[in-house]
Amino acid sequence: MLSLFALATASTIITAPVCDAVWHDAARNRDVPVRISLPAGTARVPLVVWSPGLGGDVGSGGVWARAWTAAGRAVV
Repeated sequence: MLSLFALATASTIITAPVCDAVWHDAARNRDVPVRISLPAGTARVPLVVWSPGLGGDVGSGGVWARAWTAAGRAVV
């Protein structure tokens, strides 16, 4: 189940739609925070799936996500 709770812009320098969400992992009974960044336009684009690893959060790697989005990739 997907619960959207925010919509914002990634940066004042690189503007891209960003959607923060919480996906529920029923098998482990836990919520997983997710941030989805999309490049401008409506064309199909490659997807980068990025995980911050142990101790990270959705805000970690924001510089990477903005760079990938600016290069025309969607980032989850």
